[in-house]
Amino acid sequence: AARNVIADRYLLSLWSDAAAILSARNEHDCYDRIAEACLNLWGNDATIYIGKVADEKKHFEMVAVAGHQSSHIKKELFTKHIPINKGIFGYLRKNEGPLLSYSTAKDERFRYHSMREDGEKEGSALAMKISDPSDKNPIAFLSVEHERENYFDTDDARYIIGLSRLGYE
Repeated sequence: AARNVIADRYLLSLWSDAAAILSARNEHDCYDRIAEACLNLWGNDATIYIGKVADEKKHFEMVAVAGHQSSHIKKELFTKHIPINKGIFGYLRKNEGPLLSYSTAKDERFRYHSMREDGEKEGSALAMKISDPSDKNPIAFLSVEHERENYFDTDDARYIIGLSRLGYE
């Protein structure tokens, strides 16, 4: 019974998020609404990063950051471009998602320069491409991080898959 309550919570969230995301005025408004949907589900203790491949296809550019650590992000890092094969976005670009990391401190895929001001990498993370499953070129990448280890689970992974498909629409 408890499992159904959890699943129902995610379905209700996706239902309400769909209306907001699909009514976005433009691409950046859509990214903001995706970030807001993540915060609505996982709370303000989560930090949401959304990046996309830059026009030159040589690096990622951050297009949205929201949540707990967003006020502590180094401004120069937010405007700095991330090399195309680096970080969690680089991993997702080459691999299928979602990516669920119970401990970012122990996860090799998180061995890159953190965007957090203090440089800490402890916690857990959930990440996914924003794309149509049949499209080889995702339009963006979503990473949700939390300072607590083991914060996310497979229900969270299923939700982020649905959310990423909404973002593509």
